[in-house]
Amino acid sequence: MKTRHLFIAATVLLALASCANNEFLGEQGLNGSSGNGAISFNSGSKTATRAVGAEAATALNNTFIVGGYKGNGSTMTEVLDNYIVNYTANTASTTESNTANWEYVGVTAAAPSAVTGLQTIKYWDYAVDQYDFAAYSVKNKTRVTTDPSTGEVKVTAIAPHSPYTGYGLTYSLTGAKDDLAACYISDMTTAYNPTDFKNEVDLNFRSLAAKVRVALYETIPGYSVKDVKFYASGSTPAFTGADGYVAPTTTATLIGSFKTGGTYTVYFPTIGSTNTGNADYNKAHVTVDNGSYTPFTTQTFITLNYVGKERLEEDDDIYLARTSATPSFAGTSDYYQTVLPDETGNLLELRVDYTLVPIDGA
Repeated sequence: MKTRHLFIAATVLLALASCANNEFLGEQGLNGSSGNGAISFNSGSKTATRAVGAEAATALNNTFIVGGYKGNGSTMTEVLDNYIVNYTANTASTTESNTANWEYVGVTAAAPSAVTGLQTIKYWDYAVDQYDFAAYSVKNKTRVTTDPSTGEVKVTAIAPHSPYTGYGLTYSLTGAKDDLAACYISDMTTAYNPTDFKNEVDLNFRSLAAKVRVALYETIPGYSVKDVKFYASGSTPAFTGADGYVAPTTTATLIGSFKTGGTYTVYFPTIGSTNTGNADYNKAHVTVDNGSYTPFTTQTFITLNYVGKERLEEDDDIYLARTSATPSFAGTSDYYQTVLPDETGNLLELRVDYTLVPIDGA
């Protein structure tokens, strides 16, 4: 039996000096210091946002929220209570806490932070073993701490997971799909004493949502494939009743569980100095509670783009592409659907009918 081959691409798309000086405990600088001890931030990561500098700031709408804790990796004390960090072009090095156009000092704090009034400057504490930082951005949506409406994302405070060891920091984002899809989350950044304490903390952001596209190609020797049609149910054929046959359509359709919203809890299951060589080290993971948001069972795309016949087939421009390098996309190669993540193991299915045509004209 010959088998078809499925090609689905998904992108988803965003230095320490050791010093045992009790005068330098994270709230004030050393006497005579020229600003080298202040904590500052940078979000320019090509791997996270596919952009640097101003382009990365645009992806985050010039703002992110950061939580920071210091300690020994087991017992951690809060340093940055859900601070707001804002981007302003051409301001780097104008203040002690701004080395890359990102500033948190003097910004008015807001919930879920417990800080009242203006945020203050923070300095590295050389008496602790490490700092952990995590951040997020809701981009152009509105942060709220109550049940969200359209255009809003409910946020909780970035705080230590219990137990901290093995899970690090945690927080949650709640809202509808279109609002959550605007959000970015960072991996956790850990600075170890004495090699990593420095002015600038690099935060790598990624989109909370993913982009999915569908494309097919065939590798059946001696045949071409045409008339690909898709089912919208896990049953093939699908029935709505005893006699209710539901015919497949030309609209590309994935079957699964596609989230329409919910509460996404961010956590970090692979942390600690013993895991620095692990590919999952400090990577953000999410769990989801659907809440009042009911998932869809299908995600539709559009019809496939076909190619010409290979040899002596009787028709032209109606056949499935034949290589993974140039497959038949559902739409164009840059046509994507946005989906929210699901780490619970729900699989996506693609169920199709198709017709085989011999290339020798028989």
